[in-house]
Amino acid sequence: MLINFRFENFLSYKNLTDFSMIASKVRSHRKYTRNIDGNLSILNFSAIYGANASGKSNFISALNFAKTFILSTRKELRQNLLKDSYFKADEEFKLKDTKFEFDFLFLETIYTYGFSINLYNFELKEEWLYRQTEGEDIEIFNLDYSKNFTIDDFPIENWNLSEEDIIRFDIYISDARKSNSLFLQYINAPERKIDTPIDVYNAYDWFMNTLELVSAEGRVAQSEEVFLRQEDTRRLSDFLHSFDTGINSIEREKIRKTDIDEIPDIRVLDSIIDRVIEVNKKEDTREIASLVRTEENIYFFSVNEEYDIIIERLYFIHDGTNAKFALRSESDGTRRLIDIYGVLNTVENKVFVIDEIDRSFHPNLTYEFIKRALENKYIQLIVTTHEDRLLDLSLLRRDQIWFVDKEDNISYLYSLEQYKVRFDKDIMKEYLNGKYGSIPNFSYLIEEG
Repeated sequence: MLINFRFENFLSYKNLTDFSMIASKVRSHRKYTRNIDGNLSILNFSAIYGANASGKSNFISALNFAKTFILSTRKELRQNLLKDSYFKADEEFKLKDTKFEFDFLFLETIYTYGFSINLYNFELKEEWLYRQTEGEDIEIFNLDYSKNFTIDDFPIENWNLSEEDIIRFDIYISDARKSNSLFLQYINAPERKIDTPIDVYNAYDWFMNTLELVSAEGRVAQSEEVFLRQEDTRRLSDFLHSFDTGINSIEREKIRKTDIDEIPDIRVLDSIIDRVIEVNKKEDTREIASLVRTEENIYFFSVNEEYDIIIERLYFIHDGTNAKFALRSESDGTRRLIDIYGVLNTVENKVFVIDEIDRSFHPNLTYEFIKRALENKYIQLIVTTHEDRLLDLSLLRRDQIWFVDKEDNISYLYSLEQYKVRFDKDIMKEYLNGKYGSIPNFSYLIEEG
């Protein structure tokens, strides 16, 4: 679970910005919190509101930048991330460091991990990782990239390594400065892994497998996995039907390879087919399948008893007809539901951050989706939205509602909790009237006479 995320000097965020999932002393909806150490309770959901261009998507970009930086090498970063993402409205800030820090819970342990970098010259400055034990922060490493470091600069006694592993890590650490990545990424390379689940592996695992960021046009990873199992596909069709999409079943129909015309490069198809056949033969099974989704269709690849490839196209069947509709025939709202269905379907601990959760959704659909997400005990969900129907204290807690506002080109992030509004207040009306800020201001080209 995410506990806190802090960052500064990134895009429209000039000052230190602190986003917290720590529950306040609000007594309502206690089922939306999880107690993790007796005194600390963490929220399972937060919604972030703000006018267009206020900084909502920049908040998501900060998370995405940090995660990508953590998991990638410098070469990849130079190709995929903007170098000049510092706060550009003030010329002095190109010389200041940009900082990111996370507090998170993984395997019932609280970690604090962060790093700083100058985004103007792309120079790493510092990196740190701490584990909380009985309320005390235990240092795992705290690196200054302006200096060379050896194993003597690490509190290796806090790593719980064997004598043999300490010798191996002495070599790893001495070579770490030659890496083009953060130390956390470097030490998690497969060739440097040991069997012991040490803290540096746990922290990296959280960023790699627990924290999932979904853009406004993106998809939740688990959403498409449901098509690999008939039972899960039936659950998805029931889910779509319950949201009044008109879909009552999802079926497969065998096709030929030549029927797939939206993938022009035949080498891509041949590679998928060869891989499915090869994996099934290697594992001596005929149950391993592959799924390919294009903008127009969803395809299912499997093998028969002779290991010949079987290609099927998925179709959606609607109420009152036997006609088969391809993915391209479905509405944007239905396709969006399929894209983020994994939020509701997951049965593992995940942190989902979704930009514009309400894109292509009817207000009632957004409300119902969030309502169901709140019931999934495995997930923590953070969304940006314009959907004011969620501003309902019968649905959410005050501390689950956040706002972003911009003044003098600077974005500010703040919680409804600081207003201490009564639970019987119509906060939707007050928000639209501008009481909490973060709403658009309009100007007109034609002045009144």
